[in-house]
Amino acid sequence: MRFALVVTLACGIGTLAGAETELSLLALGDTGKPRSWPAALTPQYRVAEAMAREDRRAPVEAIVFLGDNFYPHGVSRRSLKRRVRENLAGPYCHFLTLTRRGRRALRDSCALAPAETHPVPIIAVLGNHDVGRGQGASLQREGIARFIGNWLMPDGAHSYELGAGVSLVAYDSTAIDEGMPATALSRALAESKGPWRILAAHHPIADPGAGWHADDTQPVLEAIQASGKTVHLFLGGHQHCLQALRAPGAALHVVSGGGGAGVRPIAATPAERLFAEARYGFARVDVSPDALEVTLLGLSGRFDRTAEPRARFRVTPDGAVERLDPLSAPPAVGPAAARARARR
Repeated sequence: MRFALVVTLACGIGTLAGAETELSLLALGDTGKPRSWPAALTPQYRVAEAMAREDRRAPVEAIVFLGDNFYPHGVSRRSLKRRVRENLAGPYCHFLTLTRRGRRALRDSCALAPAETHPVPIIAVLGNHDVGRGQGASLQREGIARFIGNWLMPDGAHSYELGAGVSLVAYDSTAIDEGMPATALSRALAESKGPWRILAAHHPIADPGAGWHADDTQPVLEAIQASGKTVHLFLGGHQHCLQALRAPGAALHVVSGGGGAGVRPIAATPAERLFAEARYGFARVDVSPDALEVTLLGLSGRFDRTAEPRARFRVTPDGAVERLDPLSAPPAVGPAAARARARR
């Protein structure tokens, strides 16, 4: 049942491909703190509501979770249902397709009518806080999918072909951090169709400040070089803030770690930093035939539930990066994409 659903969603994305179309996605990491406050007050739920509002303003075709989905030590068999209820079903109900088991187990947390939701593929990677228990990794890959039918998580690395010429290559940077070779990443990149290539992982490969691991970065850079492919955008979390940097490995590096698990001060870096704010929020990626545009959106007030553009960048196929006015209009939706979105 789950695989049929995923194929259906993927086909829906595929219809957007073409010279005059675009594709959009949202990305965020460092989300899953155990809930202690009322839901309406927690940063994760406020960021999630802002994401739903952004999707209603301009629909997206995918969501990317950049790791540390469940603090502080991942999930266990005993805690799985409870943590899925409070850290996925509750905040992100707008984007979910629940399985039959999920509808029974999560109905108290996710009870929106189908007409009020917009399910899209949810592509997630593991973070260092997700693997603290023996079964944490496999439970996230396989256990969550028994409740949420549009949940996808690679085992190692995988290229998700999203349509509109976009290959999203998601990989497990935590395994590389623990000494595993990056051969799966190199293979996934080499097999990706492109021409647009986006990498998604928990650990940044550009130095965003305190907490960066140089030893983990080198195998990834070598894997990218071995693949022979150009990476236009890297999406990572780990640092609890919003950042954009220029560094080897990708034309543009974005840290989108403001998903709700706390905000940390911006630390100094020798890298070329284009933007940084210690703020809750998320990233939006809009792909048109001529460019890939990335907008970093942040929450303003302490209890705000809307996000405003804080920075925007344009990446061209040759890897040139231009900073845009964050309040400028995003790429126009092409006719084919508009027709596909209207059918939903």
